[in-house]
Amino acid sequence: MEVDREGASRWLERQLAEPSAPDILTVVWQSITRQYWPAEESAAVDALIDAARQRQPIAHISMEGVPPADGGDGYTIAAHGPELRLDGRLVARSHHHGPPVVLMD
Repeated sequence: MEVDREGASRWLERQLAEPSAPDILTVVWQSITRQYWPAEESAAVDALIDAARQRQPIAHISMEGVPPADGGDGYTIAAHGPELRLDGRLVARSHHHGPPVVLMD
């Protein structure tokens, strides 16, 4: 197994550099990582995904804690556990380590 050691935005920039075919959906998945990124890194990742959407179909799936209201660094792991989002829309909540997953209405 190969492990890449670099920041999320640098790694993602390389991965999204070449657009996929129009009939292929590229999925960007992240799980419990943003809480360790500085706010600038989160903004850079979001900008890369937004830019790539102009060139190809992308779904951004995340399972993260709750971002701080002030837009600062770190995340809060809420009592109900992480939030699962698809393109920013809350679709479910889970236990801190996965199941059970509770779908949102």
